[in-house]
Amino acid sequence: MKFLFFLLFLYSAFANAQNVYITDQVEIPFRSEPIIKSDNLIKRLESGSVLELVRFKDGWAEVRYQGKTGWIIGRYLSFDPPAKSQLDELKNEITYLQSVISELKYQNPDTSMTKSNEVHLRCSYTDPYGSARSMDIVINKELGTGTNEIGQGELITKANSYEFTVIGGISSVKTTIDRNNLSYSHNFPDLVFGTCKVVEKKVKI
Repeated sequence: MKFLFFLLFLYSAFANAQNVYITDQVEIPFRSEPIIKSDNLIKRLESGSVLELVRFKDGWAEVRYQGKTGWIIGRYLSFDPPAKSQLDELKNEITYLQSVISELKYQNPDTSMTKSNEVHLRCSYTDPYGSARSMDIVINKELGTGTNEIGQGELITKANSYEFTVIGGISSVKTTIDRNNLSYSHNFPDLVFGTCKVVEKKVKI
């Protein structure tokens, strides 16, 4: 019976075992001479401290730190920054890049974030002379704009339609799009009617 309890104890211990890791937050003795003694410790240096190498001797490294010269066991030194220093540098770089991206988005509102609110339409109609024509139109709800091949105008959103007027030369072109059946009209040079189809839609029209 005791042996059974012992096995259950071992099973419980292994079942609840967790991995642990050795931290890189270590302090290395900085000594006045290349020997381990209780009275030659100058100070302890944290992981990631930057030292000036003078020379190696018998497994020790003579180094300078903050104006003082001393000795450290050579195996504690590396010509590459420790992982923590590299991670901190990467975090700083990411923070900087995020600030640059935010600034670019502020300076250039026509980004993918803005374009995600666009509806691209291709509207077909017959001109007053009987010729088949088409007009590409972009509706951007976030910016409140309507754009066609003539230019861009302020978008007016109504219950069942979009309207925008583009000033071109000495004339203005008013475009109306029915939101229910995607019928289309504009008033230049004469009032014409047509239909639209969605070429690309990232938001509900």
